[in-house]
Amino acid sequence: MNSPFYKQPWFIPVSVLILIILWLQMMPGQLNDSDKMHPDAIRQFVQNEVRDQILETSKGIAFSQNKYPPIKVLI
Repeated sequence: MNSPFYKQPWFIPVSVLILIILWLQMMPGQLNDSDKMHPDAIRQFVQNEVRDQILETSKGIAFSQNKYPPIKVLI
């Protein structure tokens, strides 16, 4: 009979490694003052992106209106 996986010799080192990786992933990045953006620049960037996405979406809607696939009349 095999022993459970948590009693295997590899379980503790692998678990510790996974926990360390997760901890490192959750640590906030160390930003320099030069890496930070001014709030107005961020706001402008987001506004431009949203505007571009809305324009792209509205173009697709405008061209697709009043176009229907051909149909056959059943008599």
